[in-house]
Amino acid sequence: NGFYLVLPPRTSPDRLDRNVHQDKMFSIFREYQSWVRIMGVPTVGDVNSKVLAGDAGGMIKLAEAFHERKFAEIADAIAEANLSRGTRVVLISGPSSSGKTTSAKRLGIHLGVLGLNPVLISLDDYFVDREKTPKDENGDYDYEALEAIDLELFNDHLRRLMQGESVDIPRYNFITGRRTWHNAPLTLDERSILIIEGIHGLNPRLTPSIPEQQKFRIYISCFTSVAMDNLSRIATTDNRLLRRLTRDYRSAGFRRAGHPLALGLGPPRRGEAHLPLSGECR
Repeated sequence: NGFYLVLPPRTSPDRLDRNVHQDKMFSIFREYQSWVRIMGVPTVGDVNSKVLAGDAGGMIKLAEAFHERKFAEIADAIAEANLSRGTRVVLISGPSSSGKTTSAKRLGIHLGVLGLNPVLISLDDYFVDREKTPKDENGDYDYEALEAIDLELFNDHLRRLMQGESVDIPRYNFITGRRTWHNAPLTLDERSILIIEGIHGLNPRLTPSIPEQQKFRIYISCFTSVAMDNLSRIATTDNRLLRRLTRDYRSAGFRRAGHPLALGLGPPRRGEAHLPLSGECR
């Protein structure tokens, strides 16, 4: 089926890093490569040809259909885990601008079709006030740091929700740098599945109060299976950077660091995620 190529780092051309097998990552790359082959767009030139031929709409619909099928498969797996081991918390993690929020909403629709009650919580809403936010080496606010999240408040809310209590979930305002508390109280019922999305979703320090059997982990990133041409790939970091700049310009209201190195969080450690998902083909 091919071969695996390991290259030395630029700073140490005489040294090879230890080879770590990423079976799930390899599987998802193979799957998405098959998608673009079926769609007939393995390169950017093929995408442009589809657009010039007036077939952009069909290409988009086919990509959406692939994604809907994937979301349905994941929802089925979550429903099965809910029945077999009492899973009630879905943790969606991934680097910045990988499609976590959009994917959480789409997954929620498919869980609703199965008779479950999806409840979405964004870790962004648990950011500490701006003056308490840690800063990086350049003096910029580091919203990608785990310490930027109020872990004590977040876990207190999780514990109370799992016990059936009502909780007032905050909303973080990026313009003021403050949380607001004028929201309807949230209560979970026996059909509720809590979907928590944020870059630290797979971090064990985030949810120590939740038993492991009640968690279902998903890692998402916008893998670029479409290449520039037959020899040149498009870096996933470049893809996410464009999405990040567009998103922050439109809605964030607060200028965040935009350098690719600040886009944070590489692939999960081996075995952390139950399922990987790409947010690219949209």
